Amino acid sequence: HSPPWVWHTDSWKSMSWAGGHGHVYDACWNPEGNVLLLALEKAAPLVALHFTLGPPSLDAQLLPVDLPMPAADGDGAPSPPSVRSLAWDSTGERLAVATAGGRVVLLSSRLDPVLSLSLVGAVEGPRASSLGSEAERHAAPRVALHSQRAGARTSRRTLAAAF
Repeated sequence: HSPPWVWHTDSWKSMSWAGGHGHVYDACWNPEGNVLLLALEKAAPLVALHFTLGPPSLDAQLLPVDLPMPAADGDGAPSPPSVRSLAWDSTGERLAVATAGGRVVLLSSRLDPVLSLSLVGAVEGPRASSLGSEAERHAAPRVALHSQRAGARTSRRTLAAAF
């Protein structure tokens, strides 16, 4: 599998980050464009490329991101989820994550100075045993987010779509 690459399109300079991360399942930029969040096959479920200088610099630090998940049913510690899809809302305050098992998790995100996430809520998709083919059992929904404030003193409304 090829490592993640980033290009600066004014100069077409590029940088890659090798390290045995495996396949990149999905990636998304935060609204400010200074963090690229990656869902990887072999490393931590999520890593963030924090770009330390403004454009045209490609100087960045690759840091693991702690992914809070809802408590698992049953005994034992849950295994790290296999993240397949990511979407930030336009404010950068909410992040939706879809896992290979069909779970869609809504997280609050904060960048101070590195990315941290806290759990807002989650919904379960169909259980793997109810799906037919091997491909369906490993499929995950794609996610999209829209977030807005209804008024100056009201709470944030976030719409999450999975498809």
